[in-house]
Amino acid sequence: MSVTKRPDAFKLLTPLILRASRVKTMWGADGAGDAIATKTVKLNEAGKYRVWVRYIHVAAWRGPFQVAVAVGEKTIASQVFDREVVAGVEDWEYTWQSFDAELPTGDVTLSLAKHEQKNCIGYVRHVYSARFKMMPCGDLGFE
Repeated sequence: MSVTKRPDAFKLLTPLILRASRVKTMWGADGAGDAIATKTVKLNEAGKYRVWVRYIHVAAWRGPFQVAVAVGEKTIASQVFDREVVAGVEDWEYTWQSFDAELPTGDVTLSLAKHEQKNCIGYVRHVYSARFKMMPCGDLGFE
């Protein structure tokens, strides 16, 4: 995976955040298709982690985006979110989704990118920026 950092990667917005605990969301519906936002975190323990992502769910529109975890330039795991309607999630509500990754100790980089470098309608692709959480699977009984 090549990482292109751009200052206009994803914009912080506030209009649709009341249901997301009044914090800011990252919005990437328009702008450069190759925009990417990254955050590097340090893991003190190797193992299986669950990467949690929270984003707005609007049944009528999709705004697919990819979250990846990399070590250096090597992608360890990734998942595309918002490809389809999520059963049981109300319209215009935020949903929690996740994927698992076997990660080493040290620095890992989370990235958020537009799926297939495509833009979408402005009502979607609001990612709750404070809610990228990585938790060791064993700590919560996940297997």
